[in-house]
Amino acid sequence: MDAEPVLKYRPSKPKPRRKKVSPCRCLAYTSLVFGIAIGCAIAFIIIKAVWGFIDIARHPHKAHHYNGTLEDFGPVDTDIVRPILGADARFDVAVALWYSLPEDEQDNIDNTTATEGEKSMMEYLSLPLRDIRPIPKQSPLFSDVIIRNASFGDKHIHRQVTYQLPLERFRARKLGSYDVRATFVLLPLDSDRFSRMTNFSDWKMNEIAVAPILPPANAV
Repeated sequence: MDAEPVLKYRPSKPKPRRKKVSPCRCLAYTSLVFGIAIGCAIAFIIIKAVWGFIDIARHPHKAHHYNGTLEDFGPVDTDIVRPILGADARFDVAVALWYSLPEDEQDNIDNTTATEGEKSMMEYLSLPLRDIRPIPKQSPLFSDVIIRNASFGDKHIHRQVTYQLPLERFRARKLGSYDVRATFVLLPLDSDRFSRMTNFSDWKMNEIAVAPILPPANAV
């Protein structure tokens, strides 16, 4: 007779008992989550405050900038810096190209007229007053209205101008940012707002020399 198979009983492994979370550990996890949230909030406030200070330093008059249309305010809103030209304004654009004359054509400047600051620069750089003062004697190479009847909404406007640039100035040992420059002037076609102006103020001090913007009518 065949022997009966012996059945072996293999009991399953007991499941590990889940560890109970102690109140202290639960409190620690909760404190960690709240700490991270509070840290992120503080970092956000600090970054926002620093960015606000930077924005104020870069744009100190931003609170007075006008943000709207010309119809949004009345004549009593004098504390707002308003645009002289509206979005529908039409205007021309004039351009002038300037070239500094060679050294032998520059005006002689008496060194005795130098200010204290200019005297210090003259002594430090060992240069005459003529080379210290920023704006040399210049001549216009080109001057004309190159864009007509344009508006602020116009795009992709291209103009090409032709002019001859003398090279004598570039043989000098000292060159400056004024030796070749371009100036652009916006010429409003509707001058009604300008005709109502009675006065204006300028942020530049009277002692600051300003280079010419456009030459006389028949200079070029």
